[in-house]
Amino acid sequence: MAQISDLQVVTVYRDPEGRWNGAFPEVACLGGGTLVVSLRQAPFPPTGVSDDPPRPHAHGDPMARGAIIRSTDGGQSWPLATLQVLADPEGGVEQNSVSAISGDFLLAPYAARTHLHARGNVWVRRSADGGQTWDQPTPMDANPLCYAAVHAPMLELPDGTILSPHCGAIGNRDAKQHALVVVRSHDRGRTWGDGTIIALDPSGATGYHQASLVRRADGEIITAMHSAQWHTEADGQEWRMVGLWLSRSFDDRRSWTPLEQAPLRLTSAAHHLLGLRDGRLLCVWGRRDDPSIRAAVSDDGGHSWDTTRGWPLRQGEHFMDARKPRALPDGRLVHRLLKLPDGRLVDMQYSDIGEPCSTQLPDGRVVSVYYWGERKDAPLWIEAAIYTVRE
Repeated sequence: MAQISDLQVVTVYRDPEGRWNGAFPEVACLGGGTLVVSLRQAPFPPTGVSDDPPRPHAHGDPMARGAIIRSTDGGQSWPLATLQVLADPEGGVEQNSVSAISGDFLLAPYAARTHLHARGNVWVRRSADGGQTWDQPTPMDANPLCYAAVHAPMLELPDGTILSPHCGAIGNRDAKQHALVVVRSHDRGRTWGDGTIIALDPSGATGYHQASLVRRADGEIITAMHSAQWHTEADGQEWRMVGLWLSRSFDDRRSWTPLEQAPLRLTSAAHHLLGLRDGRLLCVWGRRDDPSIRAAVSDDGGHSWDTTRGWPLRQGEHFMDARKPRALPDGRLVHRLLKLPDGRLVDMQYSDIGEPCSTQLPDGRVVSVYYWGERKDAPLWIEAAIYTVRE
């Protein structure tokens, strides 16, 4: 059974003036161990939020922007002077990402909120010098999605093809069909297209989100994604079910196997799948019913896992959901009900935490970045767990 050892937690980005939230981080490792983390900066308190009490964080904030920050010492320090804003479009940024391709070549896609009802709401910037300079944003064709989000690093294949996982709506922004699609570039990120649907529920009952991609030594590509499904009982009680799903390609992304459900206990807050250099898979995810960042390891390509609950990389205290509770038919007050794999329904009064991403350093240690929050009256911030995964 795998063991997490030599664990340390480092702050990556926390606004010293308390004016910006930091969320949705992703991490890329360049040559020599330099790390680049992308993040979404959004005003604190959020712009235009009228909730009572107010939410500390709004996904749709029109003033949100995309940025990167770097570390040159293996993640031990993250000088604020290295913070660089890459995307600040009118209407704000929903998410942004960063991927290391062939050494010091970086790709940084972001999802803008300006054109949510039209193709082309995802844009990408390219850097050939490790992020010191960048070209101008160019649109990514996410067809067949009419609106797309970016949540995970890209994957470069041996022939130079780059795969980028996107999730979003088919038809229009408010469509119930929420699919997972992979788009491709054959010219180092200049142009994109040739999208393939990997997961789609035609009924719209289940939405698929936030995929990550791993290519194993034998050529197998594994896509991991999570699902969200809402149910309403006859008495009006609503509950949500979240699952982690895998799909596989044995022909370099041309075809994909039917979805198979992994047994890991996700509750929300997304996940990330990383292929370790020794061939094992590492899955890191956030839990909001039990505020924590957790990890599990598979040594057989994701068919089985050393733990379903996950090893804790970070644990903390709740700050309660800002939304007002509602009354169930039996008189109980609840915020959100989540159905666990054992069939129990739990009240999701959660902290706004999670959405991790991981990479492996040249010395074998793993760096997992995530966002964290413990108080409603303070901004969210970015942390990194640095650790060794032992057998």
